[in-house]
This record gives sequence, structure tokens and C-alpha cells, in this order.
Amino acid sequence: MLKAPTENWSSAKQCTILRSPPNSWNDLCGSLAGPMHEVDWFRACIEAFQLEPFVVAIGPPERPRALAPLALVRGRLEAVGVRQLSEPMDFLAEDEAAATELAEAIAGLGRPLLLQRIPTLSPVIPALRRIWRRAVWIECPMSSCPVLALDKTWTDPESHLSSRRRADFRRARKRTERVEAEILIPTADETPILVETALKIERRSWKGRNGTSALQLPGRADFFRRYCQMKAADGTLRLAFLKIGGEYAAMQIAVERDNAYWLLKIGYDERFARCSPGQLLISHSIGWAAARGLLSYEFLGKAEGWISLWTQCRRPCVAIGVYPPRVASIRGALRDARDLVAWKLRQRRRVE
Repeated sequence: MLKAPTENWSSAKQCTILRSPPNSWNDLCGSLAGPMHEVDWFRACIEAFQLEPFVVAIGPPERPRALAPLALVRGRLEAVGVRQLSEPMDFLAEDEAAATELAEAIAGLGRPLLLQRIPTLSPVIPALRRIWRRAVWIECPMSSCPVLALDKTWTDPESHLSSRRRADFRRARKRTERVEAEILIPTADETPILVETALKIERRSWKGRNGTSALQLPGRADFFRRYCQMKAADGTLRLAFLKIGGEYAAMQIAVERDNAYWLLKIGYDERFARCSPGQLLISHSIGWAAARGLLSYEFLGKAEGWISLWTQCRRPCVAIGVYPPRVASIRGALRDARDLVAWKLRQRRRVE
């Protein structure tokens, strides 16, 4: 569980280190909207992955003007949950001035900082460059997040595809006995069993063979159980399933927020691979989101070949590491640079 607040208050900088989030957290926003910047995401990450929270806040602790949702890991600060979930995360600020003040406060702490995946448009990046000029820097491009802009024409998603691709979908449907797709808005009571069903479907894919499904990675399944329960409580959780011949063949865990459908987890049963169940469910959920009047379909994750079927538009991300000029920090910079390269190579292999 989150600890009670522990605060280091500096009236000059109005900087506070919080060990638990303020109630006004969701009033702030980052350069990228979405669930990763909500307080529920932060809480679920801290609890599921047993992280030590280290939230840097600017302004009054009960209602700050800017927040950096960080954790203390191996003596350095890093963005909460990015290493475990690979989703992008930004700092939160009411305006650019508050973002600059937040960067100044973080630099003043004198601790190494690693942001494994931050939107390249974040105002925090130039602010850190201006303030931390003498630091050792690591900066490398990371996987972009695909996004599909929606309008009413997307209620028929396959009409946007080439004739060859439409034929592929027709053949996939012909290979099945009976296809049923549904998107649920579950209650808190319904959510636990549905989430377990979704996670079991994912394990029956190639991820299960590789040992990378949520049920096989430390803390990952616990995160989705906790987070989905929170989102069911506020009515934003969306669970999508596709059945073939009455059996579960594919699933999605998503959230509807900021006029967008945020795709957090997908999976399919490899027994039905020749029927392309994952793509059939993507098509159904795109049409469902467009019919609800949502403005975008956020694939999150990373750009992969199967996503290019639907969109070429991407939100670029970068990894930033900043290290005070001392021996221990430089050793940490070398270690983090090696880890980032290894991470990118793993992602590339999964795409291939």
C-alpha cells in the first residue's frame, strides 16, 4: 500500500517530495493525454510492482501546480511503471512555467533521473536541457505510439482498407464457424472474472510460449487486476472479446477517456490464428469507438506491422537519462545506456 505523505518542504522553491498522491492529481495534464497520467495508474503501478514512490510536487502539497510521478529505483529516479509496462509517461503541469519550475526542482535534488519513454513534445525535455547543462546526458529515440484519428466513416473500418485487405478479412471470416464480438462496460462485481478470462486468453498466444504474458511476468497481472477494478468503479473500463464457434479467441483491455479508446492489452488464442481473431476484434472495436463519437483510437504499445494496416500516424517518444557529473552517476549512466539498448533490441525482435 502507499505510505502516508512524507514531505521535504522548501518555501523558496515550493518543492515537496510526496510519498502518496494529492487528491487534485487528475486536475493536471501532460503533453500526452490518457490513462497513464491518472492517479489510478500511478497507484496500481506502485502497489503491483512494489515501487518506492517519490513524487516531486511544485506548489502547495494539497493542490500542486506540477507533479513528477517518479519512483526511487537503485538510487536514481525513474518514471513510475514505464520499465514494467513500456507505456509512455510525462510529467504533469498546469503550464510551461510550472513545468520549468518542476525541472529546476528535480535538478536541485542532485539525483540521477531516467525517463525511459517520454513524448518528444514534452516541455520537460527542453527545460531539463536548459537547467542541467553540466550533467551527463543519455538520449535515444524509443518506439512511437500509433494513433488513428476517428470520424463517422470509421464505423465501417474495413471500408478504409485496400481491396486486397478487405478480401483478407472476408477469407478470415469464412474460416470460422461463427464469429461473435462484444465490448463490455463491466461493473466492479463483474470485472474480476472477466479480467482473468482476458489474461488467460493472452497466455494462450505466442506470449505464453515466450514467457512474456501478463500472467507470467512479476507484478504485471496484479497491475491489470488492480487497475481494471479502479476503472470499473469509475465506469471507464472497456473489455472486448471475440468468440469463434462459442470459444474465446481474442480479447482487449481498454479504457475510454479524453474522447479516445486507449488500448492497454491485447491477446488471442493461437488455436484460432488462421482466422486472424486479433485483427477481427480490432476492426470491431474501431467501429464501436467511432459509433460512440470518440475522436481517436490509441494503440499505445509500439508501432508494429499489423498496426500499419490501420494507421501510419504515430506519437514519437524518446528516452532521457540525466546524471550529475560524479563517478557513481557516470557508472549509472553507462548501465542505463546498456539497458536501454537491450530493451530496444528486445522490442525489435518481438516485432520481427
